[in-house]
Amino acid sequence: SYNGRVATRTWAAQDGTITNSNDSVSSIIFGSAGDKIVTLRVTNSNGTDTYNRMVTVLGAPELNYPYSDNIEDPNKLINWSLDGFVREQVNGNNALKLPHNKSNIVYNLDLDPINLSNLNMPKLKFKYAYQKKFSNSNEESFRVMMSNDCGVSWITRLTRSGNSVATVANVTNTLFSPQAGDFKTITVAIPTGTSWAGNRSNVRIRFEYTKTNESNNFFIDDVNFEGDEVVDITEHINEINQLFPNPVQDNLNITFNSLFNGKIEVFNLLGQSVYSSVHNNTYSLTISTLNWRNGFYFIKTNNGNTINTQKIVVER
Repeated sequence: SYNGRVATRTWAAQDGTITNSNDSVSSIIFGSAGDKIVTLRVTNSNGTDTYNRMVTVLGAPELNYPYSDNIEDPNKLINWSLDGFVREQVNGNNALKLPHNKSNIVYNLDLDPINLSNLNMPKLKFKYAYQKKFSNSNEESFRVMMSNDCGVSWITRLTRSGNSVATVANVTNTLFSPQAGDFKTITVAIPTGTSWAGNRSNVRIRFEYTKTNESNNFFIDDVNFEGDEVVDITEHINEINQLFPNPVQDNLNITFNSLFNGKIEVFNLLGQSVYSSVHNNTYSLTISTLNWRNGFYFIKTNNGNTINTQKIVVER
């Protein structure tokens, strides 16, 4: 309401369930994808104002692990928001190229959302190539960014700027057309922080390139994901029958379908081992978790024939 302090707020959303519907900031979970109307109604002693906005709700990710794109299949271009990048053959193979003469400053090459929830310690791997045209052109920059909240917020995982953008040491006065050896392979870890642990079912990847009038052609190729795939232990015999309580506070109990002979390891989200022991002729065991910090952990069993992994949560 004009010239007044807001007394009440009420949010409404088409096909949406709202958390904190009377607060200034609310969270909405939509039941389906598509264009939706979101309404905010505010009131005070002077009256009521209503604001309607259209939002576009994206569907569940269509990409799943394993996923790789060497840019050879033109049908996979639909998985990208190209924003000025084009598919072009270089040195007998195809790559995504941002031409030097594009007029904008910042270009975002976005991959469609991908489900990486079945990976332990997932990583993004790709190649890129760039050669500077002028030694004094130090304003170029290249960033790899990631989001798991539909692009509302982005985490920068890699930054290259100035001379560090180049994968070829010398400067050229010609347009860059890379050879195979000009591409540099980069591996970037998917975030493991609190807001990402157990929340990698809708991961977005963005390659952001900032150019200048003196920039050269820029290339991206061979995009793929790596990680240890989490196996459902219920598909195997002679392995864990029960793992409880989960979440766990002080002691984790494990029972097996039959006598277990092998190694048990526990890793945190950083891949650090917090427990490792060999057990023979074991039906059950208890592991103390008193010294473990809150968060996600992975129980890995290896009986010499199969290696299985299951996730637990320490929560106090």
